[in-house]
Amino acid sequence: MAAGVIAVSVAVTALSAPLVSAGNERKVLRNVVVPPFDPKDYITPLASFRTYVKDKKDDTLFVVKGLPRDGRVRLGALDAFNGTNYTMDPNGSGNFSKVGDTESINTLADTSGTVPTRDYAIDITIEDYQGFFVPGGRKTTGLSFDEGASAAASGLYFNSGTDTAVTTNGLTRGDSYSVQVSDPVKLEHGQLTQYDFAKMSMPDALEVPPVVASQANDLSADAPTAIDRVRQIEAHFQKTGAFSNGLVSEGQLPSVSGHGSARIRNLLTAKQMLGDDEQYAVAMSLMLRHLGIPSRVVMGFYPDPTSPENGAGEVKITGKNVHAWVEVAFERVGWVSFDPTPPKDNVPIPPDPENKSKPKPQVLQPPPPPQEPADLPPDSSPDALDADQKKNNPWLFWGALLGALGVALIPLSILALPLLLIALLKSRRRKARFRDGHPAQRVGGGWSEVVSLATDMGAAVDTRSTRRESAAVLAEAFPASKGTTAMLARRADASIFGAGQPTEEEVREYWTIVDGSLKEMTATVGFWRRQQARFSPRSLLADARTLLSLRGTRLALPALKLPGRRPSAAGNGPDQPDTAAPPTGPSPTDIPPTQGPKQQ
Repeated sequence: MAAGVIAVSVAVTALSAPLVSAGNERKVLRNVVVPPFDPKDYITPLASFRTYVKDKKDDTLFVVKGLPRDGRVRLGALDAFNGTNYTMDPNGSGNFSKVGDTESINTLADTSGTVPTRDYAIDITIEDYQGFFVPGGRKTTGLSFDEGASAAASGLYFNSGTDTAVTTNGLTRGDSYSVQVSDPVKLEHGQLTQYDFAKMSMPDALEVPPVVASQANDLSADAPTAIDRVRQIEAHFQKTGAFSNGLVSEGQLPSVSGHGSARIRNLLTAKQMLGDDEQYAVAMSLMLRHLGIPSRVVMGFYPDPTSPENGAGEVKITGKNVHAWVEVAFERVGWVSFDPTPPKDNVPIPPDPENKSKPKPQVLQPPPPPQEPADLPPDSSPDALDADQKKNNPWLFWGALLGALGVALIPLSILALPLLLIALLKSRRRKARFRDGHPAQRVGGGWSEVVSLATDMGAAVDTRSTRRESAAVLAEAFPASKGTTAMLARRADASIFGAGQPTEEEVREYWTIVDGSLKEMTATVGFWRRQQARFSPRSLLADARTLLSLRGTRLALPALKLPGRRPSAAGNGPDQPDTAAPPTGPSPTDIPPTQGPKQQ
């Protein structure tokens, strides 16, 4: 029977094999199905803002023809903030759709609206620009690539809600295309007062610094109309902010790049706001989002309004023409542009030098004329002689006074010595946490600094709890720092348990947020309570107890007796198997493991 089954199997295989393997071409499903476009696969263009300003400021990125006066070339509209970057939400206003054959395009964006438009066409030729985002116009109605840009055209995606075009194949030198634009006419302030903000869903902004909400409420508290709330925030940045791209070689003050939570916090809490379009546009958009106003950040290019190239037939766009601005959505109007960046001539005002007193030159005065001694009866008593000696020797009085002060300061110094020692130990501990160890360990040291301050201020923090459990305890003890402590706990866990190591920039940014959280925790208590926490030894004792428990666990492990072989009776013979009863103590597997990153 077995031989028969084998024979039948061989015959069926021989007959069906030619049919199955008739085609040599292998068909794979992934080669046929195209995955949906995800904007998260591409770095947000706002992250390269300083690259254009510093490294490509004189490079010709592309040439545009037909750009009207005060016209702008858009690169991308960003509507989602994740605490690190302002990027595009795949489920935001509009979706990216595959365009396909660009020569058959009639309309890409919806042109319906109540505001009159000005229609024009611009021709763009790529030179030094490299990227996936396609420079275009506001309210794009058509887009057609030339024959030499077939690669860019084949991977073209367009989002009509944000007027953003992306090509998955990227743009290269020599690519040229034409863009048809139907740009709505700019409305004045008085015309916008009759419109309300559009009712639309925007993604929630994550890890926004608390100072954004407080300043947004203060700046818009007395606004009479909806548009006035936006104008007052815009004017605040234009008038009180200072401009700097960080080009120290051109005489500008140093200005840190980036637009994450830490950078925006430093911008709004500094004595003098200092930054460029990247920081001011993000700060204004976050304030409007807190007030419930639909807003987004747009990055693009436009020539200097005072330049002769403004409104010329052909304009060479360089890196110094990069800009970022804010757009707000209004009912029946659409997205309206606002520019919060202060003018470039708004530079920080140096502080007034202190009026130092100029001492007058000393002039030697003539000695007073000698007085004739009075005729007094001589006094030769010992008391009179002592009084005369003390009067003629003033050091006896000052010596006695300094001696009394020294005697009084000795007990005060003895009492202050433990407090100074505690302050010194805490300072050394902070420096070690920030400087020693690998980057992930230093991030954990930042979280430990927050827990130590909370312990010194009386919070009941269990050292065996996880960071997120401790963050919940800190949120109850210090409500003002609830959001910051929770975010610090999540970032510490992500840095310690995640793949790879955080960069030095991320470590310094984390410690900057830690310092802000420490200020928020101590801002809710009085002066004496802060001094009590500063010189409290509770956190030092807690660290010592944790260290002793770790050392005790490590020392106990080698003392365990494991079953195995024992030496012979003579001491020099071969080992004999251990026939004694197994040890009754706990085995090494019974010892609870130490909590490495958690105890740190």
